[in-house]
Amino acid sequence: VLTDVIPSLVKVIGEQPKVAHATGIEAQNRFRYIAQCFARAICTPRRPLICVLDDLQWCDTASIDLMKTFVTDESNNHLLFIGCYRDDEMGAEHHVSVKFDQMKKENNVKFTTIELGNMDLDSLTSFV
Repeated sequence: VLTDVIPSLVKVIGEQPKVAHATGIEAQNRFRYIAQCFARAICTPRRPLICVLDDLQWCDTASIDLMKTFVTDESNNHLLFIGCYRDDEMGAEHHVSVKFDQMKKENNVKFTTIELGNMDLDSLTSFV
């Protein structure tokens, strides 16, 4: 299932047996479950994984649901998600904001918000 989405993964885990074709909700649930198992296998205390996702304001619902699968997995304490978004493009009614609020309330997911403003010219010049 994962090698269908990430073909280069075959180099790491080898050829995988074909699985029965699934559609709709069954396919989504299967993919989330397999991705969750894979994350559990590769995220260890000695090798934690940090996943950075930028431009979450443009993220589709299926991707946010997959992220929810990872961040609500109490069996995986070695995975950190960092999400970046433009707050001026993502109000309280935005589907990503709604999902985040659900995760906070229903799954006790902890979010840390760091607001970054625009850099002034001197800071930008120093950075470059």
